[in-house]
Amino acid sequence: METRDKTTTTRELACKLDDNELHEFTEKFAEKDNELEQARSDAKAVAAEHKAKIDQIQVDRDKLRSVVINKMVDRQIECTWEADWKAKQWKLVRNDTKQVIVRETMSKEDLQGNINLQAGMKKEKGKKKPGKSKKKGK
Repeated sequence: METRDKTTTTRELACKLDDNELHEFTEKFAEKDNELEQARSDAKAVAAEHKAKIDQIQVDRDKLRSVVINKMVDRQIECTWEADWKAKQWKLVRNDTKQVIVRETMSKEDLQGNINLQAGMKKEKGKKKPGKSKKKGK
C-alpha cells in the first residue's frame, strides 16, 4: 500500500536457505561445475587441434621456403644400379641426367657372381648358339 508517507518496493537481499533449497542449489552448482569442466576440456581439444594445424602449416611453409631459397626440389627420379666391374663397385645412375649419385663397393658375393658369368661366357664362345643350326633333309 502506498501513501504519502509510505511506499512499498522490492529489493534483492540475502536470505537463509532451507534444506530443500540448499539441495536444489547444490545440484545446480554440480551441473554448472561439470559444464565448466567440459567447456574447458573442449577448449583444450580445439586449441590442440589448432596448434597441430598451425605446426603443419609451419612445416609446409619451411619446406617451400627452402625450395625457393635453394631453387631446387626433391622429386622421385628413376635410377639404375650399374656394375662397374673394373672398380669393383655398384653405381647408382640417374636415368634422366646419367649422373652417378651413389657408389658402393661390391660384396664378395657380387664379385663371385661376375667370375661365374665370365667363366660361363668363355665356355659358350666355342659352341653354336641354339636355333642357328641348319636342319638337314629339307
